[in-house]
Amino acid sequence: MHVAHDDLVIEPHLYGFFVHCGIAAWQAADPPDISPQLWALLSAADASGASWLLFDRDEPPSSCWPIFDAD
Repeated sequence: MHVAHDDLVIEPHLYGFFVHCGIAAWQAADPPDISPQLWALLSAADASGASWLLFDRDEPPSSCWPIFDAD
C-alpha cells in the first residue's frame, strides 16, 4: 500500500491495519491528499477520543461508514 501523506501513521497487522488519528486533531482543514471519506473516518474517531482507527478485514461492514475497495 502506498500512502502519499507524510503525516499519516499506519501500522499493518495480519488482518488489516491501524491508522493513527492524531492528524485529525491538529490539521485545520481537509488535506487535499487524503480522501474525504478517510478524513471523515479519522475526524469522527478523533472527536470520540480514539487514538487509533482499526481497519479489520474480518469485521462486517457498517452502513454508517464508507466501504473501500481492495484496489
